[in-house]
Amino acid sequence: MKTEYTERLNALASRLPFRVSDVHAVNDIFRRWHGERGMEDLDTLELWVYCRTQFYVLGKLVRDTRATSNDFDKLSSVVFNKVRTGMETVREPDRFANWVNVVCRNAYVNERKKERPHDELNEETLRDETAPLLSDVDRSKILRVVERAIDRLPPSLSGVARMRLLEGKEYQHIVDVTGLPIASVRTYTAKALARLREDSEVREIARDIIPGLFSTINEAEKHTEELEP
Repeated sequence: MKTEYTERLNALASRLPFRVSDVHAVNDIFRRWHGERGMEDLDTLELWVYCRTQFYVLGKLVRDTRATSNDFDKLSSVVFNKVRTGMETVREPDRFANWVNVVCRNAYVNERKKERPHDELNEETLRDETAPLLSDVDRSKILRVVERAIDRLPPSLSGVARMRLLEGKEYQHIVDVTGLPIASVRTYTAKALARLREDSEVREIARDIIPGLFSTINEAEKHTEELEP
């Protein structure tokens, strides 16, 4: 699925006058459209939003061994429509790209929660206070156990795991703090998740609170490359 969709998205993204990752350029276009409502700017924005939301969903699903093409089509449509219909409500044009990222994440997480009745141990559910089916007591207990498990990881993994999984720091922040390449930060995060999956204390609490928790953990360490062009 990854290769097929990435090639198609790269072809679409090549029609843009800037890279999908160029937030300054897209903010400039949005600010101008926000004031003038030019159709050419709107066409550019809609193409960028389409590419950005598709890349976002693809980046999430490529780590899910159960994901299908239908999942991608459905989720990318939901996320795109959420962003597109909300563009008129943006109050800070200079932060449009950041707003899109937030809407992408919220729309994706909310849609996935509708599909999956059980929590998963991954980056999002470790930090997401609205994850379903967990009481505050359960969530607090899980986080304490995970924190202890992270302390047992090798030093090369524990610092990155704590910042990413418990504190929710962005990859770039971890890069800035540690001086590691972003590819290494992603790899260390994936390796930490893999080790947590095998930690005896974490597995025990998974059995006590949410039976079958570990059957849905994805092997994210296999998918650490950046997807955006």
